[in-house]
Amino acid sequence: MIASSDWKKKEEEEEGIAISNLVNDSSFWKSVERVMKCTSPLVQGLVWFSSAKNQHVGCVYENLKDIKKSIAGKFVKEKQFYKPFLNVIDDTWKEQSDILAQANWTGKDGETL
Repeated sequence: MIASSDWKKKEEEEEGIAISNLVNDSSFWKSVERVMKCTSPLVQGLVWFSSAKNQHVGCVYENLKDIKKSIAGKFVKEKQFYKPFLNVIDDTWKEQSDILAQANWTGKDGETL
């Protein structure tokens, strides 16, 4: 992006200076590194989930546990950085489990079985 001709036009503008300052700030890149540490196991898990043989609930649950362990393992004594990601995984799993449970306990006419 910064090497493009479009960037050269904006480089001196206020917005360009702000972006340049952000990209040159080491804390920005540290944050990018943390996000990558958390998202790469999730992406690998999505690839794994996409194969038809791995879609039953037991496999999904076990793989989610492995993903969470992998994320936590990338942060030594830095729980504050990965815990929010694990909370999102847990909350999403619970929400989806509740939806599936409700679907399994509801009859064709909408009555709860």
